[in-house]
Amino acid sequence: MAVMNEPGSEGEVLLREGGVTYTCVKDLGLDAQGGHLLLARRTSGGTDELRLLTHLSFPEDVAPSPEQIRARRRLEESVRLATFLRHPAIARVYGLHAVPGALYVEQEYVRGLSLDDLVTVALSRGRAFPEPFLVHVGLQVAEALAAAHACRDERGTPLGLLHRHLHPCLIHVEPGGAVKVLDFGLAGARLPGAVDAPAPPRGALFFCAPEALFLEGVDARADLFSLGAVLLELATGRNLYSRPDVLESRLRRRLKKQERARIAKGLTAAAAAGLSTATYPQVALQAATFQPGDVERLAAELSPPLRGVLARLLRRDPEARHATAEALAADLRALREEQGPYTNADAAEAVRRALSGAGRRLVDSELGSELRDALAPDEVSTGR
Repeated sequence: MAVMNEPGSEGEVLLREGGVTYTCVKDLGLDAQGGHLLLARRTSGGTDELRLLTHLSFPEDVAPSPEQIRARRRLEESVRLATFLRHPAIARVYGLHAVPGALYVEQEYVRGLSLDDLVTVALSRGRAFPEPFLVHVGLQVAEALAAAHACRDERGTPLGLLHRHLHPCLIHVEPGGAVKVLDFGLAGARLPGAVDAPAPPRGALFFCAPEALFLEGVDARADLFSLGAVLLELATGRNLYSRPDVLESRLRRRLKKQERARIAKGLTAAAAAGLSTATYPQVALQAATFQPGDVERLAAELSPPLRGVLARLLRRDPEARHATAEALAADLRALREEQGPYTNADAAEAVRRALSGAGRRLVDSELGSELRDALAPDEVSTGR
């Protein structure tokens, strides 16, 4: 095996393993967890595929701390568990490559646009995506969550897989209209030195269920809350935890003694995990005080059936949400039945129309160029 000491530049070999070579195509920078993302070309027996590699350094010349050892073991276990996931709406995790001083996590490279990109497009054109598109996205993600939550190992033992940090950047709509969820099982297990109960990455704070935000015990219903928050933002351009129309002083008056203690405990944990103590208190205050009426106001322009689904997902009490992802999927299937057939091709066409209707400023921007590139034909051969 050959490996570069640091993530390579375009055309450099990152590693070789048996008859497989991974060559750097593009340096994608750091992800929200501090891992170094690389778009790589996997070459084996004359076949090329694009893969996403996350490079994590574990220097050999420094004795690892107990926290680093624990973090590495958790990462290795998370990757092992994630390899059991087999669902068309979940990006594959292929495995872990250990090299001197570093690890590479190998994942499927997903083309297309993230929901974060699509929110930007919708805001630029001043028009939301049609509700059938929202249901299309929500249903595919709900089915992916249901499959993951029910996943078992080769012995039939439930794995207890949760995503934990679902947010718009980790849900992509592919050029053909299919939906993919990224980073399943990996979001909380990457950083050397991370603690056993990982805090949400900075970008995911605004989509966390309250119990996850306060680093309390979570189950599958936390993922459902996150999906609800993502769909709300995609549908309206608004975020439940970022409501400039609500005065902070008014929210503080809503706080009860128990909620104040919850925020204080969460703030201490967030600071210990290295999260921004400037952002966390604002988000925590919103999470501890929002009410069903706040969700109703944010979703007021949506149809009553879709508004009802979001209202149930976005409840502070997990007991008031859908019990399972399959129950949510059943509600979304019923809603799709009411709306009429909607295919991947319909979703792809909705994205193309949205891009064509986006403002000139967006089209001419760096993001606009990236959006066009994401929908361009894949130039990498997978069968020659």
